[in-house]
Amino acid sequence: MLQRAIDAANSSSSDYVVLVLGWASELIAAEIDPGRANLVFNKEYSEGLSRSIKTGIANTPEDSAGALFMVADQPLVSSEILDLLIERFNSNEGKGIAALAYRNDPRNPIVIDRRYFAEIEKLEGDRGAKELVLRHMNDVQLINVENPKIFLDVDTKDNLQSLNNKEP
Repeated sequence: MLQRAIDAANSSSSDYVVLVLGWASELIAAEIDPGRANLVFNKEYSEGLSRSIKTGIANTPEDSAGALFMVADQPLVSSEILDLLIERFNSNEGKGIAALAYRNDPRNPIVIDRRYFAEIEKLEGDRGAKELVLRHMNDVQLINVENPKIFLDVDTKDNLQSLNNKEP
C-alpha cells in the first residue's frame, strides 16, 4: 500500500516528493522503491503525526510554493487526484490551501502554501493539519468529490480485504 502511495506521488506533477518514514523506517526503506522521492526519517515518530508533518516541512525545498500532504493508507488517492489539487493550488484563485473534500468537509490530501509552514511547526501530538485548514477556511479551495470511497482509510486487515469492493 505504501508503494502505491509513493507511485501516485511520483507520477504526479509535483516538482518534489518527500517521503517521511517513522517506525521501522530502515526495514520499510529496504522493501520499497522510492523512485524520485527524497527519503527522510522521522526519528521522533512516537510524538505523533505532527512530527512527521514537521519533518516533511523541514525537508521541503526552499523554492517550493507549498507542500502537498498525503497519507499512505488511502490507496484510492491517485496521481490524477494529486494533480487536480496541485492545479487548483496553482490556479489564479489566490487561495493558500487546496483540499479534497466530501460535502464541504476538508480531508486528505491537501496542499498548503508556504506561508502556513510556521503554523504547521506549532502542531503537537497525533494531529494533522486539519485544525489549520478549518481555522483558515476563507483561504481554502475545496475540491468536492462525489464518491466518498476516495477517502477509504485502510487501517486494518478487514479494511484491506474489503478494498476490492470499494474501488470507485
